[in-house]
Amino acid sequence: MDEFVLRRHENQCVKRDPILTSKGFLNEEYQKKPTKSAKEVNLTAEDLLAHKLRGLFAEKLEPNPWTKDAVEVLEKELSEAYGKPWKDDRDYTLLTFSGYYTKDRDQLLAINYWTTFSFLMDDLLINEKDRNVTSKWSDKYKSGKTTDSTAMDKMMTKAMEYMKKTLSAAQYDRHVQHVVDWIDSYVEINNYDFDDKVMSYEQFFDLREKESAHGVLAICAEMSCAYDPTVHKMVDNKIYKAYVAALGRHTVLVNEIYGLKKRLRDGRLKYSYLYLIMAHEGCSAQTAMDRMVYEIHDAWTIAMNYAEQIRLMKDKAIYEYVLEMVCLTKGNLYWAFKTRRYIV
Repeated sequence: MDEFVLRRHENQCVKRDPILTSKGFLNEEYQKKPTKSAKEVNLTAEDLLAHKLRGLFAEKLEPNPWTKDAVEVLEKELSEAYGKPWKDDRDYTLLTFSGYYTKDRDQLLAINYWTTFSFLMDDLLINEKDRNVTSKWSDKYKSGKTTDSTAMDKMMTKAMEYMKKTLSAAQYDRHVQHVVDWIDSYVEINNYDFDDKVMSYEQFFDLREKESAHGVLAICAEMSCAYDPTVHKMVDNKIYKAYVAALGRHTVLVNEIYGLKKRLRDGRLKYSYLYLIMAHEGCSAQTAMDRMVYEIHDAWTIAMNYAEQIRLMKDKAIYEYVLEMVCLTKGNLYWAFKTRRYIV
């Protein structure tokens, strides 16, 4: 990582108040929109796709060079779980390679395995209507054990082993809570009656930010740069939390844009931010897409203000984490732009 350098004087940072809720990122005009019946909205996939992406550029990133056999290791491990050959044909490893710069082999393999597990779990739960099925997975992760022997159970066990090995006890506890929230979000999403009411912006982001598993990825970034916020007494620091939240918002919006076609293939047209904007504002797909791009840049600007406030704390370890989260956020943008998971 770059050397810790103090680049500005303290009086040059206009400190922004911490935004700690999904609602806080919304302009006032978009908050508390009147409830709208879904029957009033007649939007099709073709309507949503009638736009061009403007003003968003994915910077090409060099992959992490420290574990060149990570793909081979991952494919071997998942082939063992499935009991048949498995190939990373959706560029899952690209997210790990683009977003994390650890030189520790065990850490990189752990992050890569958990990230891939999360994509495959998403595929499993994405349209699961049975609350009991989804809750069972949540309970398994919470308890740290499973008595089942499916491929996904084997992957979950391996993913938990990797995380226990590479995270501190405090980090692992936080990791588990984020994973449980992530899995539980599928229960709410899959049992929401999208044919009755258009979801509010607040509802959408409260769920979408959990479903994105960004909190888990942020803890992986801690691991990647050997930073533990518990040790540094930063877990409850509002600026630190706001920084992570702003980059989480950025990640969600990026994935909403590049993952739109996958969302439509999955039959979840009404659970997309583009649809919500068009439904609530009565605007075109182009206007909605331009707003989403603006909100991505706005989230980045907000995050960089918090990053500057953290830098002014003059703690090298904390600032290394700030830089690692920048890498993760840029890595997600590059991955979302390139991945065959979204394109194919």
